[in-house]
Amino acid sequence: MNEKVAINTVIAREGESSVSPKYSSSILTTSSAERKEIMTTATLSIKAIKVHPVKDSNLKAYVDICIDDAIIIKGLKVMDGKNGLFVILPSVKNKKDERYYETVSCTNTEVKDDLSNTVLAAYKREVKV
Repeated sequence: MNEKVAINTVIAREGESSVSPKYSSSILTTSSAERKEIMTTATLSIKAIKVHPVKDSNLKAYVDICIDDAIIIKGLKVMDGKNGLFVILPSVKNKKDERYYETVSCTNTEVKDDLSNTVLAAYKREVKV
């Protein structure tokens, strides 16, 4: 499981960049594609810490996860759709337009797939599917 996250904090004004001294020599001598890979590769640990089964037609469970033993995200939903089980990230309903908006977003498809696989595996273990 190789997921992407930032390993450097970059503080700069628009049009400038700042790189920590530890990585500066290797980053400054690489191409932009290689530079992006150096600055984004790391591994996350995703664990399902609680599965709350629900007796509903499409909603099957709420799941709480922990990322790197540091961040807890509660309220992921396991749903049953036309193509089987899938995971929805936590969301809130907007009172004005009655639409749901994610409160947690995942911008990397590999990380989202790993997160979904972890949640679905925990759900299946819990309900013994």
